[in-house]
Amino acid sequence: FFATGPDHTSVLMTKNALAMLRTVGLGKHALVLADSDDTCSAFAGGRCVWSSRVLREKPADSITNNKFWDWRFKFYYVKKAYLSRLVAGGFSVIQADTDTVWSHDPFPALRTMGASLVVMREYPTIANAGLIYARPGSVEARDLLDEVAWRVQLFQHYPEAVRRVVHFASPPYYANSDDQTILDDVLVSAVLRNRTFLGSTARFEASTRYKPAGPKWDLLPDARLLRAARVAFWRAARYPGMTIPWLNGTLPDGCGGQRYADGAFGATTARCGRASRVQSFPAFGLGSSSDLVGIAPRALFALMPYSDLNAVTHLTAARG
Repeated sequence: FFATGPDHTSVLMTKNALAMLRTVGLGKHALVLADSDDTCSAFAGGRCVWSSRVLREKPADSITNNKFWDWRFKFYYVKKAYLSRLVAGGFSVIQADTDTVWSHDPFPALRTMGASLVVMREYPTIANAGLIYARPGSVEARDLLDEVAWRVQLFQHYPEAVRRVVHFASPPYYANSDDQTILDDVLVSAVLRNRTFLGSTARFEASTRYKPAGPKWDLLPDARLLRAARVAFWRAARYPGMTIPWLNGTLPDGCGGQRYADGAFGATTARCGRASRVQSFPAFGLGSSSDLVGIAPRALFALMPYSDLNAVTHLTAARG
């Protein structure tokens, strides 16, 4: 599903994304989450729902809310909350930003991964929250989605709550509620079984451009703990195989020479991705269950640059 606000650009980008879904055979499965019935009226004949839980006004004073309040932050909570509810209802769901290009149906490949959650890789951190696949699975997988939604809502509404999890926090609180950095911390917490707020909360209560009075992050023991936790996270990875049906082992013209470093796999990958039909991916166990969370290879969920070898390419920084 896609989420959209009422402005012309966001609606236009959502319509464009819906048109691409139709070209890969997924048009009838698409759902739009909007802020109001008026916005839904722009999608006549399509599946559009609106929620009263989409925030209309800033819920509290924090540096994040005051500096960055826009449609992204208004939707952060409801996107993750309704993703969890759809999975609880028995659906397999991709929550996607509208600045995505769809070249292939990703579901056949996702079904070969054996993971209840699959996220897109973000370098140099862990995950990009702009593309998340979730299906009915373990309690631990559902808890992970619920935890992301809970943290977003908590810090948007109660900035002072950061005092409970960040020992050096002082007002005015940054109270970061960005779903992507929170997703990283929740993934680390779930895999290592040690709840952490270091990357998404503590780091932003240190000195930043918007909060210069905080302590220097690099001088805090918390910074070393964050680096150690992320190293431990990647060391916990296993690398099972998956099948990508639309690949035939041949790179298209113009894709042979240019290369870029891919930190997720510790190797270089052709600019257009790998053409092998069978690929491995980083996967992580969730608690005591046999369930997995996976990091998608580029052929499945990719950040720019675009290639038609990739099922979905996220055009990061595009508005919508």
